[in-house]
Amino acid sequence: MAAIAVLFETRPSLRGGIGNIAYTFMWLIGLPLSSDLIDLFGLNAILQSMSASGLAQYPEIAHNSFIMGFSWGFPTGWTLSTFTWPGIQWTSEILQTRLLLLGLATGIALLASVRFSRFDPARESKKIREAPPSDILEVKEAYTYAVVPLKEVQLRPLGENALQFRFGPMLFAECRLILKELKFLGGYGYAFAGALILSGLLLPLDGARGIMLPLAWLLPVLIWSKLGTREARYQTDQLVFSSANSLKRQLPAVWLAGVLLAMVTKGEFRP
Repeated sequence: MAAIAVLFETRPSLRGGIGNIAYTFMWLIGLPLSSDLIDLFGLNAILQSMSASGLAQYPEIAHNSFIMGFSWGFPTGWTLSTFTWPGIQWTSEILQTRLLLLGLATGIALLASVRFSRFDPARESKKIREAPPSDILEVKEAYTYAVVPLKEVQLRPLGENALQFRFGPMLFAECRLILKELKFLGGYGYAFAGALILSGLLLPLDGARGIMLPLAWLLPVLIWSKLGTREARYQTDQLVFSSANSLKRQLPAVWLAGVLLAMVTKGEFRP
């Protein structure tokens, strides 16, 4: 899974929110598909070894009866006991499975290295088109200007109220930036968001939870993946992070704007 994550980061189409959604579904599908033949996450070998040790020391317990650290909804009046687990006995079958997955992960990582541009814009698959030179910037003829002496201007010093921070305008500005991020969906971005909001408000609770709630989570995920990299993408990090207490002031506003986006798209304000 780590090699697949690296491969996703080398593909421009899978680097953002769409890749996050695809990776999450692959991880969820891989959990039930993991078996003795292909123990993708390495849990089956550990659980089987621990179950065998527990059955050998406590034969009265049921086979494959275990709880991985949780007891919600189960009886709590148990008398807990411990047992000795010597660890996994590394058989040839387990080693072959691990080596097979290691080779597969190495192949995926090598494939990702071929597509990795090493942060060189010239090697990107989608090259940034250079803007044509503007006629305004071309020097066609020489102009002569009269030199005007500068006048001395006295500016009033800033008062104490000018240095105070207001969280409300900052939150409003972050919400406006989130709305502008919907442009990546083209002209249908706002229509899709509006349909999610109306469906969450008008549909019955069962229909909203069963159908629209999973769809409503897709839009916030696509926006959330861009919140932490917005300053780097638009090259405004030096301007933003050079201000006083930038993280202390902006980070809570960004987080709360993301929470409000999730609440609005899911229709959390319905009575």
